[in-house]
This record gives sequence, structure tokens and C-alpha cells, in this order.
Amino acid sequence: SIGGYYSYSQVYSSSNGSSWTLEGNIPAARQNHASVVYAGKMWVIGGAGVSTVYSSSNGSSWSTVGNLPGVRYGASAVVFDDGGGSKMWVIGGSATRTVYSSTDGITWTEAGGTGYNALPVGKDRHTSVVHAGKMWVIGGSGGTSKEVYSSA
Repeated sequence: SIGGYYSYSQVYSSSNGSSWTLEGNIPAARQNHASVVYAGKMWVIGGAGVSTVYSSSNGSSWSTVGNLPGVRYGASAVVFDDGGGSKMWVIGGSATRTVYSSTDGITWTEAGGTGYNALPVGKDRHTSVVHAGKMWVIGGSGGTSKEVYSSA
């Protein structure tokens, strides 16, 4: 569990889902951010009013790595190999149609090229998963809440 509301920055861990241990704090409170595990680190990406990217290898010591190319409120994130190697992907957020990938949290590449809107509609507060060789975007605000999109 990482952050969650404007005044919360705590990071908790659990091995069973019922007992939780406070591990530390991310550098600043976060709400509606995205989180992934990639390259042996935990990553906290964006959130309400911010574009900052943090990483940690242990949950207690965090580093500010870089910034997304804009604020991404309610974006989702997955780790996916599009054939060019595994990357972190940030999907939508702030009702945008953009999708970005990165291998280091510093340099973000827009899917399809700069100015390309990869999603059919702007999305935020949706869920994304990787399944059967595709990234999936499920529900959320923007369009209708029942939409499901996939991309290889």
C-alpha cells in the first residue's frame, strides 16, 4: 500500500493481506497515482496535480527519479514487453488519450509518436492489466465506464 490521499505518504507491506508493516514514506503525499514493480524496484508515478516519478528498492528509501511529460491524475501503469523489451507503461490519466513508456522513469516515449492519441477516448481512474500478450484498459471515467480496450 503506497500513499492514497493528499496527506498520506506511508508505504506498507504485507505477506498475507491481513497483517501490515509500515516500511517508510514516499517523499511527498500522493493521491490517484500509479504504481508498478519494474527492474527490481517499486515505482510511484504521477498523481493528482503532480508528474513526479519516485523509485525504491526496499520501500523505505525513495529517490526522485524524474517526471512524466505532464500531470497524470488517475492514470494506470503496467509493465509490458511490446517486442522491444520490458518497459513501464503509463496509460491515460487526467482524461487524456496518451500512453507513455519508459525503461528508467526519466525518459518517457509517447506510444505512436508525439501528439498521437493512443487511446480511443480520454481515460482516468481506470484499471489496466497485462494478459494474453496485450495491455488491457478497463472502465474508468471518460467515454462510458463499461469500455474495455486492448493493445499489443
